[in-house]
Amino acid sequence: MSKRELSLVIILISLNYIIFSQLFIRIAGDVSPTPTVKSVVISTPTSALPTFTPSPTQHIVIATFTSTPLPILLSSPTDTVTPTVAESHEDGENDNNENEVLPTPTSVKAMVMASNTAVNLRTGPGINYELVGVLDLGASLEIVGRNARSSWWQVKYINGLVWIAASVTTASNADDVPIVSPESIPTLPPQAIVPTSTYPPPTYTSVPLPASTPVTLPTSTPSFQYQYTTNNIFPQVNEAITQIRGYIEDVNGNPVNGVRVRVRVDGGFCTVSVPSGEAGVYPAGNYDILLDGRAKPGNWKVAIVNASSSGPSGCNGAEVLSEEKEVPTDTMYGVVYVEWRKNY
Repeated sequence: MSKRELSLVIILISLNYIIFSQLFIRIAGDVSPTPTVKSVVISTPTSALPTFTPSPTQHIVIATFTSTPLPILLSSPTDTVTPTVAESHEDGENDNNENEVLPTPTSVKAMVMASNTAVNLRTGPGINYELVGVLDLGASLEIVGRNARSSWWQVKYINGLVWIAASVTTASNADDVPIVSPESIPTLPPQAIVPTSTYPPPTYTSVPLPASTPVTLPTSTPSFQYQYTTNNIFPQVNEAITQIRGYIEDVNGNPVNGVRVRVRVDGGFCTVSVPSGEAGVYPAGNYDILLDGRAKPGNWKVAIVNASSSGPSGCNGAEVLSEEKEVPTDTMYGVVYVEWRKNY
């Protein structure tokens, strides 16, 4: 063992002695409340040991501990960020701004567009009303009203409020449009009304009759020449079929069922429709006659008749109850609506 190693062994033995002595003092209860620091000077022995170069004097600092335990320092807990949740309100108000004005949804206007071709604008809901303008193809106008069957729209125009047919236009957002005209019943043209003066009251010759013979007086002549007159006629774009269809109503706008419409062409073709409003076939007051499976040019003569059956057999001897209207079709406008009114 070298001199240095021997010195280290002596130092360790001394340290163990000092430590155990201090522990004994603490156990005995004679401990000073304040930690004491002792300086121990250990000299390298010069006798009984082999001669070696003396090492410098070493000072060992030993700290003794009191019976009071040292505080335990713990690291501070990390701050937890709690998310802020906005309080909900059933009334939808904000606590920070009770007077906040919520945005008002933008109202959607009802519009009608000429989607297939330019469409005429008239002063009333029917083709018998005066023509006041034309809506160009692709142009739109705002809808403000409709007639009872929604077959005509009342729209805003540069010259005021006018009417446009629904059958040849495309409407949007028009579910809640109010009714502004009970029915599209235009004033009949003068030629459709027979003046009362053409029917002078009859004169009677005094003829002696038996007392038992009843006397039948003539009834008053109606002001209309025909029981039925056309109320409206307008075409519809349809290149797939050729068809005459429409609606029949009374003077109060109520649907009329059980009426047959005849369509014929000079030269022999003739057919009669199924009764209007036929249960399981047509809605009330409606009728139609399919003439061809494609749209084709034609000049059809349409009238209401008193026939007992439909098809060609109903044409023979049928009593004509209305004026006969000429209705043209072509390869684009294959469907034509012919609407009627029962005058009496």
